[in-house]
Amino acid sequence: MNNNTITRLLLWCALVAGINVHASEAIPVDDLLLKMKQAQYQLNYQGTFVFKHAEKLDAMQIVHGLVDDKVKQRIVSLNDVAREVIRDGDLVRCIWPRKRQVVVGPTSSYNGVPSIVPKDLSNVSAVYRIESTGFNQIAGKACQLVSIMPADNYRYGYEFCIQPQTGMLLRSKVIDTNTQEVLEEMLFTEVRYMDSVEAHMFDSQYDLADFKWKQSLSSEYETINRAMPQHALTISQLPQDFVLKNITQRKIQMSAKPVRHMVYSDSIASVSIFISESGAKDRLKSRLTGRGAINAFTKSNERYKITVLGEVPSETVELIGASVTLK
Repeated sequence: MNNNTITRLLLWCALVAGINVHASEAIPVDDLLLKMKQAQYQLNYQGTFVFKHAEKLDAMQIVHGLVDDKVKQRIVSLNDVAREVIRDGDLVRCIWPRKRQVVVGPTSSYNGVPSIVPKDLSNVSAVYRIESTGFNQIAGKACQLVSIMPADNYRYGYEFCIQPQTGMLLRSKVIDTNTQEVLEEMLFTEVRYMDSVEAHMFDSQYDLADFKWKQSLSSEYETINRAMPQHALTISQLPQDFVLKNITQRKIQMSAKPVRHMVYSDSIASVSIFISESGAKDRLKSRLTGRGAINAFTKSNERYKITVLGEVPSETVELIGASVTLK
């Protein structure tokens, strides 16, 4: 086969792919994102995807489905350190076979695929521009592109490619719009839908009888009655449309010091503020850390330690953290 023949075949493949991609009819963005949220709950499928973050590439196998109205999911790493993640309704088990260890935690502490899913798009037009930007083809399936771009530097941009017929998210990107760098990317390479799934499909491949079981930090909380006075806390600067969504105060079993957890969100991006008691000897210099799309800002005084954490730019956690005062 000569080079001209190969070139013609490649051009023909590109044309056919283009026809297939645009054969799907675009649906309104709000409806498409709603279908994606529903699919993450009720769609039965198995497949393979790659996840790129912090200059690291992981390949994963996944089976996902609904059993007795309960979301179940099993993810197995195909490269790097062997590990398995099993979701069973409100609980997640992270299995580390080399360490012979199982870590159990609530789904609230687990970032799914993708980690960002828009919760409410009704009041975000002031800070995001959301639009459909065409079609692509992922894992042999046509998917509609959705762009969610911020109006300022305090949040990331997102790009989703969603199959209109099923709501299946086939690719997602988290984008630093200042640098146009893709901070995280999830891409399915193969997907197969199933009419139903069986409970045994979500069983671990390992014999866990002699594994050591432990609870994650976030699941070792117990509610306490003691609370810091509301008037003692002031946050003087928040990015536009970030509002308080949830607040809890709990006691970690490994420490006698209470922890207050506050969640601020613009309905797409979220920031957590953790406040714990400290002492003069625990006082730390303010510091900013980050890995991939996750950034954190920490500071303390003679009474409290404050940590601001979120999948937002470093400018955001620093702005909020620097403006938090406690007396």
